[in-house]
Amino acid sequence: MTVDTPLALYTTLFGWSFYNTIWDALVGSGIAFLPFLGLLINNFVETRTEGDLTESQPRVAVTRMETQLVLMMLVIALAAQPASVTALGPDTVRWIPPPSILNDLEGLETVDANDDADQHTYGEVGFSEYAELDSVPVPFWWYAVQAVSQGLNRAIIDEFPTAEGIRDLDQLARLLTISDPGLRAETSDFYTQCYVPARSRFDAERPDLGGTPPEDTQWIGSIFFMENYYDEIRAGEPVTGFSWNADRDTEWAADTAPDNGKPFCDDWWLGETGPSLRARLLEQVDLSTALFSGGTGFLGILAAVTDGVLGGDEAADLAIRKLLTNSPPAFSNQDFREGRQESTLGRLAKNATSQVGTLTAAVLFDAFSDVLLLGAPMVQPMLLLGIFALLPFAMVASSYSLRFMVIGAVAIFTINFWTVLWYIAGWIDDQLIKALWPDVGTLESFITSDTFLGVSGLTKRAMLDMVTASMYFFFPLLFSTLMMWAGINAAGSVGRLSGFLTGAGVGAAAAGARSTASEAGGAAKRAAKGVVKA
Repeated sequence: MTVDTPLALYTTLFGWSFYNTIWDALVGSGIAFLPFLGLLINNFVETRTEGDLTESQPRVAVTRMETQLVLMMLVIALAAQPASVTALGPDTVRWIPPPSILNDLEGLETVDANDDADQHTYGEVGFSEYAELDSVPVPFWWYAVQAVSQGLNRAIIDEFPTAEGIRDLDQLARLLTISDPGLRAETSDFYTQCYVPARSRFDAERPDLGGTPPEDTQWIGSIFFMENYYDEIRAGEPVTGFSWNADRDTEWAADTAPDNGKPFCDDWWLGETGPSLRARLLEQVDLSTALFSGGTGFLGILAAVTDGVLGGDEAADLAIRKLLTNSPPAFSNQDFREGRQESTLGRLAKNATSQVGTLTAAVLFDAFSDVLLLGAPMVQPMLLLGIFALLPFAMVASSYSLRFMVIGAVAIFTINFWTVLWYIAGWIDDQLIKALWPDVGTLESFITSDTFLGVSGLTKRAMLDMVTASMYFFFPLLFSTLMMWAGINAAGSVGRLSGFLTGAGVGAAAAGARSTASEAGGAAKRAAKGVVKA
């Protein structure tokens, strides 16, 4: 049996394990047999309240009770008593990732609960310690409902266009962070000692960018700054890994020179004579996403999503920009808070705060969208776990009725089908992203998503997140409403059939018997009158 998420590998087994535990407790305590007592009492009361007793009425009541008893026993055999033939285990419950560019790159295959599985970490919290999960019996009916639901989901998803994974790439980019405290401090030093002075000169001179995109000057790895300013600006303090150079570090004599010198900013960034800050930041990109990228790496996935258009140095710079957006460098030296440097910092802060209203809305929508998109596939298996675990109580409360079998089947099918609806919503989300950010250059803006996108970019992002979150919520809500209506109608039809078999049919037979007796009595009276007259 397949499931829709890695978490469902375990919640399915635990749900049915709880079902078995509760069912055994109900049987052992005798509660499971109360519906049979209720059947006897109900038939006794109905027999006594139907009016005058006829000679055939006891036989009719017994027939009705027999029919009800057979139906109840049938429901118990199909939908209440766990069967070892349809048992589930860690090696029989499988998860197959839905088709997408990301999954094709990562080479994901069928995963079961026994796998160590690099694709998820749920199995590392101790599920394997529960020996009772090796074989969990499941009633025939519910096993068939679950199998049909999952099979239909897989068949429908396989026929849909492959998801491009742009939203997945965006979520992967959110994981980029600088985990090394030393590297984070060095990045802040570079920002303070190189970027802020270069940006101050840029603001003062207002040079022609010569075709360089304006957003290039908004981050520390600016190509324009590299070509025009960084080759003239030196680090304010010695940098580890860059040896003292007599031609460059003229403030020290040879006999008093320190071990480390002050490199020019382009050398510090690219690492011509020492460790490259850019290369070290790029290493953090792979470290941040290693667990979630299946070994492909963020850059490889980025190239695939953009059909190879965005690759090489351009993709690397984009990844580093997102890394620095998630772990922004801080101004690390108060001595630079003078003149143009102070003016530059104030201008950057002013640009950010001027968009605070739109930014706040965008962040709220973005956060809500993330919670919904990431949380919904976790809520679904937990709901199913609760349904599986509580089914024994529902079976007893319904007196083992065919009607409840239909209602329960519709409920389980509906919740399982949410996976298909979310896949459709994800595919539509990909198309909307491509429509709102129609070229690779603006797709970079979608992924970086920093405060320098401008009001237009933030508004589009907020609108997209609102629409996507609505699809993830309202698609299941609409479908569940339709299926609830259909389930009630189907259950009503089954209830009428069951009522005919156990009540209406027998009642008609009783009425026929009473009518026959009445007609026989009338014929006898007429015959007696004829004899008297004769």
